[in-house]
Amino acid sequence: MDVVRVRGRKLPATPFAIVGALGLAAIGAYGAVALVHPRAVVPAVERAAVVTDVVRRGTLVRSISAAGAFVPGRIAVVAAPSDGLVAGVLVRAGTRVTAGTAIARLRNPDLEAELADLDAQIAAATAQQRAINEEGRAAA
Repeated sequence: MDVVRVRGRKLPATPFAIVGALGLAAIGAYGAVALVHPRAVVPAVERAAVVTDVVRRGTLVRSISAAGAFVPGRIAVVAAPSDGLVAGVLVRAGTRVTAGTAIARLRNPDLEAELADLDAQIAAATAQQRAINEEGRAAA
């Protein structure tokens, strides 16, 4: 014998259709507002500034050029025993140095003139000594 089962109350399809239509309308309104007032403007790039090429196999080389300045993390002040102008830097930045390593070559025109004067005095004294020795040999 067949048993008759009583089904529960069936919801009408009309509320689901109304909720779905309202949802689609809300999504459409959001899309329209997003088109009229975009949040993030996509930057425009000139075609000449973009490098385009064919994909190849090999090493990928990246080079970035940007405005800026390198700032050292630590600065050490080195004192010289005399004043002078830097004639040449012997050590590159970032190289490890030890005590006694020459870092730069200094040039002091005053000391160079004094050295030339002393060399001339030494040459004159040497010449005078040779002259005295030759006189002594001639007399003997």
